[in-house]
Amino acid sequence: MPERAGKVYLIGAGPGDPGLFTLKGKRCLEEADVVAYDALANPRLLLHAKSGAELIYVGKRGASTRFRRTRSGTCSWTGPVPGGSSCG
Repeated sequence: MPERAGKVYLIGAGPGDPGLFTLKGKRCLEEADVVAYDALANPRLLLHAKSGAELIYVGKRGASTRFRRTRSGTCSWTGPVPGGSSCG
């Protein structure tokens, strides 16, 4: 299978108040095929994810088989790379 490149957007959840979330952040969630989130994200923000988007918890309270953080701070994804989504 050929490698496919995807886009990754890092969206800050702010101080936890969904009313302070940016419009661009909302648009990215609405268009994303995969949303990786942690314990700092207000669960109400995930309501903006499109229907069928894969929601993956990557917080420190649980383990994930697809998302790994390395000591250098880089991340790796071992699942399929979704295509066709861009909120630029």
